[in-house]
Amino acid sequence: VMSESAREEGEEEQSFLQSSDDPLYVSIAFGSLTGATCVLVGYPLDTAKTRLQTGHAWSWKLLTHPYRGVLSPLFAVTPSWAANFFMYGSAIKFLGQNDIASVALAGGFSGLGYATVVCPFEMVKCNTQFTHKPLAETYRQLVRENGMRILYRGYAAACCRDVGQTAAYFTLAEWFGRSERLQQLFGSSAPFVTGMLTGIGHCTVEFPFDTVKTKMQTGLGYTGYSEVLREMGADGSSAFLRLLFRGYSPWICRAVLCHGTSFYAIAKLREVTGW
Repeated sequence: VMSESAREEGEEEQSFLQSSDDPLYVSIAFGSLTGATCVLVGYPLDTAKTRLQTGHAWSWKLLTHPYRGVLSPLFAVTPSWAANFFMYGSAIKFLGQNDIASVALAGGFSGLGYATVVCPFEMVKCNTQFTHKPLAETYRQLVRENGMRILYRGYAAACCRDVGQTAAYFTLAEWFGRSERLQQLFGSSAPFVTGMLTGIGHCTVEFPFDTVKTKMQTGLGYTGYSEVLREMGADGSSAFLRLLFRGYSPWICRAVLCHGTSFYAIAKLREVTGW
C-alpha cells in the first residue's frame, strides 16, 4: 500500500502528457493524434530509412513513391499509438504516482502492448517498402507463401525495441516537458522543442533493434536472429555498427519533425479542451 507521503509527493508532479488523475479517454485522444501525426508527417523519411536498412544505396531514388504502403501504418500506427497511450495511462493510474520512475515503468509496460499490435502491420509495410510492390499484393503473397504466422516474424526484436523506446519516450517527454528552463527559453514553442528532444532520444534507443527487426522481416531466408547478427558482423565491429545504424539520419530527421509536431498538437489540444 502506498504511503500517504509518497502519494502526496507523486501528486505534486506536474505531468506534461498524462497524469495519474487524467481520464483514460484523454490517453486515447492524445495517442490517436500522435499516431496520425507521426505517420502523415514522417512517412517519406520512414520509407527512406527502411530502404537504407535493407541495402539500397544513398540516392534520390530512396524517395521514389514516398507514400507507398502508407495505409498500412496509418490504419495500424494510429490505433496502436492510441492503445500505447491507453496502456500507459492505465499503468500510471495503477501506480498512482507521476514521478519519473513511475513514468518509465508505465512506459515500458505500454511498449509491450504496442509491439504486439504493430508487428503484423510492420511486416507488410517493410516488405512493401523493400519490394516497391503494392500493399495488398505484398500481404497476399506473404500469407499465401508462408501462412498467417509470418505476420509475427520479427516479434522478439519488436518487443525489445518497443519496451525500451516507449519507456524512453514517456520518460524524456515528462523530463523535458516539466522543465521550467525550456519554458523560459522557448515559451509557446517549448512543446515542439520537447518533442524534438524526446524524438531524438527515444528513436536512438529503438533504432538498432529496429534494424535487426527489419532485416529479419524482409529477409525471409534467415532462420534466426543469430544468422542476421553473424552476417552483419562478418566484416568486424566497425562495419557491424555502421550496418546497425544504417538509415539513422533520415530516421532522426523524421523523429524531430514528427514528435515536435505531435507534442505541439497535443499542447494545442490541451488548450482547446482544458484537459
